[in-house]
Amino acid sequence: MKALSCILLIFAVAVLTASPTLAADKGKAQTVCPMSGKPINKEVHVDQDGKRVYFCCQDCVKEFKADPAKAMAKLKDEEIMLADAPHEMHEMHKMQSVCPVSGKPIDKANFVDYKDKRVYFCCPHCPDAFKKDPEAMIKKIEAGGITLEKAPKKTKS
Repeated sequence: MKALSCILLIFAVAVLTASPTLAADKGKAQTVCPMSGKPINKEVHVDQDGKRVYFCCQDCVKEFKADPAKAMAKLKDEEIMLADAPHEMHEMHKMQSVCPVSGKPIDKANFVDYKDKRVYFCCPHCPDAFKKDPEAMIKKIEAGGITLEKAPKKTKS
């Protein structure tokens, strides 16, 4: 009997240590609106930072959108485990990974900021080709479902 108990104990420890997701899932599922504290309506939601946040009503969605970081921090502090946003939402925001000129992987050291958008290239030579017709290049990139990064605001020194 002691041997069986030892084997079960060893098995339980092995399962918990081998599966970090089991040990890490300490949070609780979201059941109340982060803005009002009322029960959630699963038809009223916003996808934020790859997670789905539920609300009780559209008024709370508007309040959330005014300061999403504050509400997300509150949910984190309360150890609320948010559901992942559907995969399709992530696909809508593909980031640039290939050079628009050569089709090769980008090197983030090579870029051009054009009309508040940052376009990356594979090498220092490709920006010259981009500069010949930047509007057409950007249209081509965005038509491929790529979301370009915003160029940082220039500060006056």
